[in-house]
Amino acid sequence: MSSGPDFLSTAITREALAEEKHRTRIRVREALGVLSLPERARRSALICRNIGSHPLYRDAKRIFLYRALPDEPDLRRLEDDPRPLFFPVIHDCGQSSSMRFFPGGDDQFRPGAFGIEEPAASS
Repeated sequence: MSSGPDFLSTAITREALAEEKHRTRIRVREALGVLSLPERARRSALICRNIGSHPLYRDAKRIFLYRALPDEPDLRRLEDDPRPLFFPVIHDCGQSSSMRFFPGGDDQFRPGAFGIEEPAASS
């Protein structure tokens, strides 16, 4: 048995991380591009079912979600949860950005940074 930490750590520059995320997004978009709309909907439903059955999700007091872009899994099925729902809001501050979470779930959203839907009450 190892007595080391239970996590891995590596140093990476912000630029390298951004480039890796960009490459990953391209690969994901290419893979998703070959799926039919019904297949994407089926897979999104499966993802929601898997999340909903996870013990950490079941035991949570609050749920943190995001509104998906067209090329991401659609998690809106999870918005029917009766627990408090929170959604990210990105504040672009030039050289840096911050993310805050605001209550949502009343279907009052507006496009925010990067075209991601955000709770309208966050403005």
